[in-house]
Amino acid sequence: MDEIDKRAIEILLKAPFMTEEEMKNTVKILKQMARMKRDKNRGNTRKILDYWANEAYNISIRG
Repeated sequence: MDEIDKRAIEILLKAPFMTEEEMKNTVKILKQMARMKRDKNRGNTRKILDYWANEAYNISIRG
């Protein structure tokens, strides 16, 4: 897990407290971050976003 992953997961953990406008902006930022990571590691943007969402969910469940 690199710094981009950690930052994205941190952002997702704050998502439940965001307004609709903040959420729209956050989605744009997360997509840009996923594209940067994809270009760096030759991954798939959707899979990267899914990974981040899954990790954030697991962390939130653990408390």
